[in-house]
Amino acid sequence: MRFKRCRGVLGGMAMSPSARQQAIDWLIRQRDPAFADWELFTDWLEADPANNDAYAELAARDEAVAGRVQAGEFVQDNERPDERPFFRRPWAAGLTGIAASGAALLLAFQLGQDRSLYEVSTAPGASQMVTLAGGSTVELNGGTRLTLDRDDPRFAELHHGEAIFAVVHDEKRPFRVMVEGAELVDLGTRFTVLREDRVTEVAVSEGVVMYNPAEEAIRLPAGKMLRAADSDPTIQVAEIDPQAVGSWADGRLVYSNEPLAEVAADLSRTLGIKVKADASVAARPVTAVIQLPRERSRLQGELEMLLDIKVRRSDSDWILTSR
Repeated sequence: MRFKRCRGVLGGMAMSPSARQQAIDWLIRQRDPAFADWELFTDWLEADPANNDAYAELAARDEAVAGRVQAGEFVQDNERPDERPFFRRPWAAGLTGIAASGAALLLAFQLGQDRSLYEVSTAPGASQMVTLAGGSTVELNGGTRLTLDRDDPRFAELHHGEAIFAVVHDEKRPFRVMVEGAELVDLGTRFTVLREDRVTEVAVSEGVVMYNPAEEAIRLPAGKMLRAADSDPTIQVAEIDPQAVGSWADGRLVYSNEPLAEVAADLSRTLGIKVKADASVAARPVTAVIQLPRERSRLQGELEMLLDIKVRRSDSDWILTSR
């Protein structure tokens, strides 16, 4: 079984902290009127009964608290954190919506936030460095969303995108990264985590990372990478050049026999341009070092010469295709 499940008690029901946090994430994301990931949300609910239970419990509590807000009642600071509400939008399976006013909904959402948690995100094509208490750093690639904890600088959760973790060693407090139910434990190293299209990839350039230490307990030393797809119970481990790990932060992309489709995905994140590989060349293996010029107008010609392809450009995207 791939996912670690720790257990706690919430409202008389045993609830996995991982399922609880993911349910909170779905509730918050559904606040956005443009939210459209209903298919992924349904897949998540159906993937594990614990997910459905966690969402139903928190959604019901949120609705009850929204009613209290409408009635002029307020949640007291001395309430247990697990009893605070989480605002949601109604979803396709028919859960009833919250009828409170906009102000009441905003208050319910604010009360529901775990005050120690905060989110860092980047737009496609932008990067950001975050320095944590104790000296560890996290560098976010473009299009990345990450949750950090003010009270625990040795914890992070990657929701999607890519980040480089450079961790200061602390034997008594290993650094933990959660990503879609899996746990990564690091004892002082540099590694990257990528979460995209329901796939998690971990690559280590220094030190050692443990993947799901309570279950698979896969040890990843420097020069190893791991790939775990939600739809595949098999976890793949392969060799990788340590110098290639997180190379995008230095303005270059390094590949050794990687499919052109992966190159396109990396360019999309790093440049903020929608890049796709045409089906005719998507599986073509690439071994190359792509230097990302400061003048992006030069990149098209350099890609065409280096990769022996044609780059077709439109107003919104680039298509990599055969010459």
